[in-house]
Amino acid sequence: MYGFEYDSSGSEQGRTSPMLFNIKLYQVGDKYAVPQLKLKAKEKFETIAKTCWQMDDFPTAIADAYKSTPREDRGLRDILVRVSREHLNELLKTEDFQDVLEEAVGFAADLVRDMAAGSHKR
Repeated sequence: MYGFEYDSSGSEQGRTSPMLFNIKLYQVGDKYAVPQLKLKAKEKFETIAKTCWQMDDFPTAIADAYKSTPREDRGLRDILVRVSREHLNELLKTEDFQDVLEEAVGFAADLVRDMAAGSHKR
């Protein structure tokens, strides 16, 4: 079986956000039925999202992931919901995050369900 690794840094010109790059790779892995690519993109995305949630592109990542994945594909969505819940107070201070709460179909509902489920675990 072929193994692979990739680097999301790209060239200096037209540099793409690593979060957004991995969302695109996740989409490609899904479209062309390459589960290993999808899994690798998800793993890298999770690492980046956990450490870079305060970056300006985090709300864009939420919008892109929710726009490009079906509701039943929880891979990226669950990561985004979990990271958002963990940092909700800080994220709510930004207009971009408030916008994505209103505009990304399904995100606010997923976040509320996750918060409610988390409160029952305590």
